[in-house]
Amino acid sequence: MNFRDNFYLSRYDSELKSEVIFGLRIAYAFFIEKKYNTTFLDFCSRALQYGEDIFIFDSVIYYCYESLKLSNNQKLFLYLHIDEFQLIDEWDAQNKTNQLFGNMIRGISKFMIGEYSTFIQPFLSGTATRAITKQKKATGISFQFVDCPLLDIKSMILIMDHFATKFKASTTLLNLEAPIKKGAARKGVAPETKGVAPPTTKHVYKWKLCAPLLQLLIDTGGLPRALERLLDVCFKTLCDNGKEFFEKLNYDYDEIFSIVKGDLQEMYAINRKVYGEKELFMNLLYHCVEGIPVKKNKCLDNKGTTVRDLQTDGHFSLSPYGGQNLFLIEMPFFFVCIYNDILEIIDVELMKAFSVNNNNMYWQEWELFVAHHISFRVNLAIKMGGNELSLRNLHPGAYGTKENLDIVMKLKELNIYKSQFPLNLNLINSDDRWNNGHCVVVNGTSAESSKIFYIMEDVSGVFYLIMGQNQWDYGSKKMTEKNVSDEDEKNFNSVKHSELQGYKVITIIFTTQPYEGSENLPEILIVSKDNFKSYFGPVFSARATFSLTRDINPNFWDINRLKNTIKGIGDDSVIAKRPYISEDHFHNVNPKADKRHKLDFFPFDIQGTEIYAPDHLIEN
Repeated sequence: MNFRDNFYLSRYDSELKSEVIFGLRIAYAFFIEKKYNTTFLDFCSRALQYGEDIFIFDSVIYYCYESLKLSNNQKLFLYLHIDEFQLIDEWDAQNKTNQLFGNMIRGISKFMIGEYSTFIQPFLSGTATRAITKQKKATGISFQFVDCPLLDIKSMILIMDHFATKFKASTTLLNLEAPIKKGAARKGVAPETKGVAPPTTKHVYKWKLCAPLLQLLIDTGGLPRALERLLDVCFKTLCDNGKEFFEKLNYDYDEIFSIVKGDLQEMYAINRKVYGEKELFMNLLYHCVEGIPVKKNKCLDNKGTTVRDLQTDGHFSLSPYGGQNLFLIEMPFFFVCIYNDILEIIDVELMKAFSVNNNNMYWQEWELFVAHHISFRVNLAIKMGGNELSLRNLHPGAYGTKENLDIVMKLKELNIYKSQFPLNLNLINSDDRWNNGHCVVVNGTSAESSKIFYIMEDVSGVFYLIMGQNQWDYGSKKMTEKNVSDEDEKNFNSVKHSELQGYKVITIIFTTQPYEGSENLPEILIVSKDNFKSYFGPVFSARATFSLTRDINPNFWDINRLKNTIKGIGDDSVIAKRPYISEDHFHNVNPKADKRHKLDFFPFDIQGTEIYAPDHLIEN
């Protein structure tokens, strides 16, 4: 019985006794819902004409048993799932004299501990489990909390495929046929071919080629209720049904993100909780974003509130970390955005800073991603009372020399600005000075040198110019030491004879490739895909990884991106040959493409998921 949908509480219920409110819903679920085409409200308006007493909870349970015509010695085991039970608690808050939740629990408990012909096993699911603790004291009934682990990406893809199958979602033909190798054929002999495969009738779902939708799945963090709201918005709010959604797929996914975020905020009452206890939830967010392992009894405020206490609210999960009863706090990106709206860690909405709609995240967008991530972590540390951090803590997991990583920097609140260095250093739409220590500057797209830079002062009074360089090495599958040194040299030369001269320079290289070379290069920090999770932390790493790997995934590029990235591609046919399900498949149908590049084929490369749509769904 879902108290948000068919069984929602209305103002009409306030005129009924709690035993009747609950009894009516049991009667509808047991006798009516699956057998007759009538709504719950219509059922109530007709049924109550016969009086309320026959719908008292105890009476309805008796009628359920009698309707099955069981023999005298048989017991009825009734499994009762009450979903969205927090809405009952909210309704009680407005109806102080008619407490439905407490009376409901007391009514059920009789059939759990008494000698009745029916045994009821309740299962409650919702987002306000601290309300359960109150009922434990009031009724003497104990509750066993069930740990609900987050879904992994494999599970979410399987769930999406389930609905794609159910709604007969649109598919696209998979091209497995390799082109014929050029060359004269001998008379009467078929021309030689290379890697030829017979024509295929295999299809794949089009939704797997929709990068913004995949991003939203990742943003749910695998929290079942967040995934449920996302699917509800896609299949019910935007469209009349899932089939329409899968056929179109071209939506404003930032707007979908906003709707889901609003729904989750309302479901979990995050605004009310966080506004009331900012210190507590700031501390929770800090441990989450920084990936700091905690014990369940870790106290987060001066009132003694622990991680375990907050876990019962259900909007984050704890994943085991290295034994010793330590856990990482895993919170979906939707909730981090809600927290930022209230706590104002950075002065823009995170959902706008990290837009979903951009299918092709080129470097300008990626630079903004990194800049906002740096600002968010520094500002959060300041709000937690910090005034200095080492580069090791500012850039966790980055490769670098011990001397560089141990440099301790003073912290100043950061904001994001844009400029056109080396043409000039004036900040766009701002009178602030770029070197005041409060600016993370994102450089113009035409700049050959650093795309991000900012000034920091160490505790000894030395000023540093931190220059971030986002780099692909399209010529190989690994980022080499020489590549890194060349980028550092480029940054160093760009500073000469400019307003940036006079600062000590530290270069940070971001790359999608694994790094191969010395991890101790002076004045250089390296963040490769290998250490993304350490660097970006539990919250942002999934977004960072997907954003970067999208740019090495040929299924998500436009033709200009492909030409600029992979040598040997010169015509539009590479787009027409999509989708690509593996590196072998890509090179089989594009034999001229340079094979030195490391490509990504998410989500087709997720083990345990089906690549192909079922054959029976394919229509002419």
